[in-house]
Order: sequence, then structure tokens, then C-alpha cells
Amino acid sequence: MKDKTLQLALDEGAAPSLHGEAPAAPAAPPEAGAPRLGPGAVLDGRYRIQSLLGEGGMGTVWRAQHLRIGRPVAVKVLHPDVGRSPLEAERFRREAEIAVRLDSPHVVGVLDFGEAPGGSLYLVMELLQGESVRERLKRTGRLPPEEVAELLRQLMRGLDAAHRAGIVHRDLKPENLWLVPEDGRDRLKILDFGIAKVVDLPGGAERTQAGLVMGTPQFLSPEQAVGAEVDQRADLYSAGIVAYLLLTGRHPFSTFDARSLLRAHAYDPVPSPAREAPELTGHPALLRFVARATEKDRNLRAQSAAELLDVLEGKPAPGARTGGSGAPAVTPGAGPTEAPNRTGFLRTLSATAPRAHGLTLLLAEIADYASLAASRTREELAALLTEHDHLVVPALRTFRGRRVSSLDAALVAAFPSPTDAVLCAMAIQDRLAARNLRADGDRIAVRIALHLGELREERGDLAGAARETAVAVLREVPAGHVLLTRTVYLAMSRGEVRLEPLPPLELAGEPLPLYRVERTSGVAPYGGREAARVEDALHLTRALAPIADGLSSIGDAAAEGRLRATWRVLRAAAGLAGLLALDLSARLALGVLGALRLAFWRRRPPPIRIERAVRRLDRTLEAVRLRRPVHRAALIRPLS
Repeated sequence: MKDKTLQLALDEGAAPSLHGEAPAAPAAPPEAGAPRLGPGAVLDGRYRIQSLLGEGGMGTVWRAQHLRIGRPVAVKVLHPDVGRSPLEAERFRREAEIAVRLDSPHVVGVLDFGEAPGGSLYLVMELLQGESVRERLKRTGRLPPEEVAELLRQLMRGLDAAHRAGIVHRDLKPENLWLVPEDGRDRLKILDFGIAKVVDLPGGAERTQAGLVMGTPQFLSPEQAVGAEVDQRADLYSAGIVAYLLLTGRHPFSTFDARSLLRAHAYDPVPSPAREAPELTGHPALLRFVARATEKDRNLRAQSAAELLDVLEGKPAPGARTGGSGAPAVTPGAGPTEAPNRTGFLRTLSATAPRAHGLTLLLAEIADYASLAASRTREELAALLTEHDHLVVPALRTFRGRRVSSLDAALVAAFPSPTDAVLCAMAIQDRLAARNLRADGDRIAVRIALHLGELREERGDLAGAARETAVAVLREVPAGHVLLTRTVYLAMSRGEVRLEPLPPLELAGEPLPLYRVERTSGVAPYGGREAARVEDALHLTRALAPIADGLSSIGDAAAEGRLRATWRVLRAAAGLAGLLALDLSARLALGVLGALRLAFWRRRPPPIRIERAVRRLDRTLEAVRLRRPVHRAALIRPLS
């Protein structure tokens, strides 16, 4: 049986294919001055290269021999563009230092690491005999349940050792699980920590930039699918998908499209393996394993590899819940468990969203707001904001969005569906374009950024790395345009939305892929179809729109607080009612005085008191006219 080592899953869509539509490119040529690797070359003065074992998007793997001790090893040399930035290089060194210290019979041994002349980073690993789990599956179709249970036990022991050392693999798949023949049995080893993450590292090198999707689409966890923060529970979900594949010979989601797979991992429950193989009902521990490992909400998922190992051993798991695969994850005799405590805003917003709170943020900002504010009175600015909100808020309602906050130029909304968020952004821009055609005054231009990620609620507002990423993207958006990140692009499902790829945004030393929604040359820059949907929804309720906007501003006031929003709306409504009463009274008094003036004009000039009263009433009506926009704006949003 010939020697093999880390294979980079060229036939299964390795991680780099998520960062670009093209398949993994061949190894990059060495930079100027760097030695060319090949058979006979000596790497870093210590390792003589013998032959090429594998090649992928992250680097190349070579069979080599240590010059001093003669031991055969596998050397993974990263491409020169990987680890080019100081932050990436520091992260690699920290991960390699921990991997060298990691000692487990079920994790491939990392023996050495370094930096070759020319700047290429490399890892030295033990050279293994045997075959990958993927190759075994190609021969057998699926594995016997008893064999699967033993392999999963070894996998959990290896993951437990890595997680205790602070390493999260993030790319578990059959290609990265190696079977080494040993005394007539198979020893499983976990391979390729090439995109692994070390948790709790100091100095800002601890996390991958929010919004990048790292890993292979077939085995991503829900939090990876939405570009959220990742911890050891992501590996447990991937292990559950691998277990499903081993037991049934099939992937739980029958699609090979990367975008469809991401949506399925984020939203769709994993079915029970017993649906494909009814005989598995005789192996309840394996069904419970898949159920506990593949919960969409990582807070309901098994929290550690040791916990899943207990499930395989049939040990009681207090507090276990019904799993996402439909198999009962509650051990016999266990009582019912309470649902996780979820605050009102997220409970309402995520009713149709994945339990991991992967939401699509829409950030909109009025362009050149500072100059607009400087050239207008407070009343004029309030009237402009009211007009803006009457165009934007109905679009949010039509596409199931929730306004989180709006103050001055900025508006933040959240959507359970990334597709609805993109369509809403297009409708907003088209409605504003139609308004600008009709308006005699200044135009209202808005910039919109969209990003899908995991968010948490803090005092009613939404916070997290996903929001920080969306804010950074918003700074890059030209007036009148819509930009979105890769996570939105991968999760959205409307094929008629035409997108144009843009150069990636450098964020925290890492590239963030961006897309721009293409504009048309017509009157409606985004076709007008989505704006027409908003108009149709408003057709029967247009007279009640101010009341509806006021009530919705209470329900949507996540950041402001419902009590404060209710007080604001009540004050604004009372103010509008008072202004209405004052306006009617003044107009009635003017009618009476007008009749008196007409009577006096026939005989002699009207008394001076009547003239003074008329002027005072005219000033009152002017004050009502100026004050009304402020109350109308306060009915919809807080005013600074």
C-alpha cells in the first residue's frame, strides 16, 4: 500500500472555491529570488524534496526526507500569497506552534514548521500509509454501522484533543480523515489543519474576518454558512454530516451547487439517516449522534466532542434536546427541557430565520447629509426625513424587513431572507429615483450595503462582527448604488438579480469579496418591478400610511426601546392632533373675521383690532405649517 498524506480535495470543492467561482488554481510560481521546489531541491536547508503528493488552493504537499535523521516526512508548502500579510503570518506561526505541541493518536503529527527563502510558509508532518475515508466510501458505498461507530469514537477523541488545545479545524470532510492500517484495524487520523483557527489568541490574530466563508460547502456548519464567528461546535456539526454520509452513502442535501448547499446548511433541518436506511433504527446511539451534532442552533447542539463521545457510548446526556435530524436526542427518562431564552426582537425577527440568528443587515445612509443639514432649518430637514421614511419604511414592510434603528442619515434594518433584503434595497433605490424625478428641490441619494452574518442582541440593538463589516462596506458604496458581500451572494436565490463582482475590500488584513447590483439605463435604475410591489401593497392602505408607519416604528424600535418609542409616537400624535385643532380653529376664526371685514368694508375701513387679529392668525397658521413636519418625522423616527 503506497504512502499518502494530506490530500486537498480537488474533486470535492475545497475552501478556495468559495472565494471565487473558478476551481482551485495550480500552485503559484515562486517569487523572484525564491528557489523552485521540485525533486532534489532542499527546503530551508533541512528537507530534501522527493516527489509531489498533492496540490490545491492553499499549497502543495511533497514527500521529503529529513537530511540529518533520514526520516521520511510530508511537507506542505503554502502558496506565496497565503500568509503574505504580517497578520496572516503571525496567525500561521501561532497555529503551528500549538499544532506541534498537540499530541493525539488520532491527529496527524505536525513535526516542524518554518519559512522558506522567498517567504513561503511550510509545515512538516508525519507521512502516513493507508487511504482517506473518501476513497473507502468510493469502494464500498457506505460503511457498516459498527465500523462507523468505531471511526466516530476515534474522530471525537481526536477533536477533543484539538479543541482542548484551542484548535478548531473548520474543514472536516472525508478527504481529511485518514485510515491507517494497524494490527488488522484502522486507526483514524484527522488531517489538514490548513485553514484551522486558534481560539483566544492575543493581538487581534484570533479570528477570521467576518463575512469570509471558510471550508468545504458540503460540510459547513450553519454559522460558517452565514460567515459568522466559529468555535469548536462548528467541527461537531461537520462531524454529524460526515456521520450521515458514512451511514447512508449519501449527503443529507441533494445538491452540488455551493450556494444551495450554504442555504441548506443555514436553514434546512438535517433528516434522520433512518429515512435512507431504515435498518439504522436498530442503532439508536448513531441516530442520536447525528441529531445532537447537526442542531442548527449551536447552543442546542452538543457542546463538546466529549459529549458526543458519551452519546456514542450510550451514556445519559442530561438536558439533551430533540435533534435536527428528527431522531430523539433526549435520553430515556430525561424530562422536558426549556427552550433557550430569546429576547423579543430576535424572537420576532428570527421566527423564519435559522436559530443561529444569521440575519441579513441592510444599512442605508443619505449621501451628503451633512451639507443638506447645514443648508436647512430643523423643520425643513424634518420634512425631508419624513419624505425619505415614507419611501423607505413601506419597502421594508413589503419585504419582511425590520427596522432596527434610524437616526439622521443612517438606517439599519434586518431581514431573515437575504433575497428579500436585496429586493428591498432595489425597491428603495427605484422609489427614491421616482421621487427625484418629481421633486423641484434637492435630490435624495442613498447608499445601501448588505451583509449576512451572525448577530447578537445588546440592549435591543444588533451587534457583532457582522455589523462592523456592514459598516465598513457602506463606506465603499457610491450614492445611488447597492453593494453586498459574498455571504449574501451565496445565500440569495433570485437569479434575475444581476450582480457585478468588485475588487475585494481589504478588511483587517484579509480580502472581503464584494458585489454590486447592476443598474439599468432606464428611469428606474433597478427595473422598477420591486418598487411596483411596494406600490401595490400601499394601494389599499395609502390613507392610513402615516398611522401604519407610526405603529410600525414602535414594533421596529429595537435600538430605541419600545417604551421610549411609544412615548415618542404618543407625543408626536398628540402634537399633530394639537396642531390640527389649532389649524382648524385659526381657519374658523379667519372665516369669521373675513366676514366682519367684508361688512365693515362696505361702510368704512375695518377696525384696527380686526386687522391685528388677522395678522396673528396668519402667523399661527404659518407656525402650524412649519411645526407639522417635525411631529410627522417624530411619528416615524427619533430626531436628534
